Amino acid sequence: MKQVCEEKGSYRRMVEEVHNKWKDRSLFFVGDVKKARDLEYIFQISFARIGNITDVIHKSENVFVIFCRTFHEEDVQRIIIQNDLEYNKSYCYDEDLFDFLNHFAAEEFLSGDIAIWGIGSLSHYFLENFHKRSIQVKYFVCTEKKQNEMNGIPILTPSEIKEKNVKIVIAVNYHYFHEIEKKCKEIGIAESRYIHYSELMDNPGDLLRKTYYDDSYYHIDWF
Repeated sequence: MKQVCEEKGSYRRMVEEVHNKWKDRSLFFVGDVKKARDLEYIFQISFARIGNITDVIHKSENVFVIFCRTFHEEDVQRIIIQNDLEYNKSYCYDEDLFDFLNHFAAEEFLSGDIAIWGIGSLSHYFLENFHKRSIQVKYFVCTEKKQNEMNGIPILTPSEIKEKNVKIVIAVNYHYFHEIEKKCKEIGIAESRYIHYSELMDNPGDLLRKTYYDDSYYHIDWF
């Protein structure tokens, strides 16, 4: 996710966003040690064992607890009830962080008006996958323009889109991406303005979820 990572400051910016989400709170992961340690390493948030989190909460009014959902649900619910915790105000689950990562990865590029380069099946596929987000598709772009609009949205040529203040999602087969990238450079569309749709589809939260739930393995000694 080249452009997205460059604009957001990549990993450091992601960590800052997590901490800003619960500004002025002391953040703690609680639960399964391996999984909590994984998330602690990524998000730079303190780890607390299930047995002492109540003491931690009582020492400060600004504690926000992130529970590993794979840990014993009865213990988690007991802590929530005993300490009168409220979802999204004083606690959440590790799964919420995966969703946050997915949102983080695309929010900067897809904020504001965008144009979709391509009017074929891949442009529809992209829109279907992002239908829950409030993305503003202002234009479609077609190199060989044969119609003026699609679904009520204007279709522009590459030269016309150059003059518009929009980001461009290139929704074509990757085989043709380099041709379009070459065209963008020829007509003066900055590289920071466009991205291949697949880079927005590779949600890092989903990738983290796969490794997070994977089994633990012992270290292999090489002889």
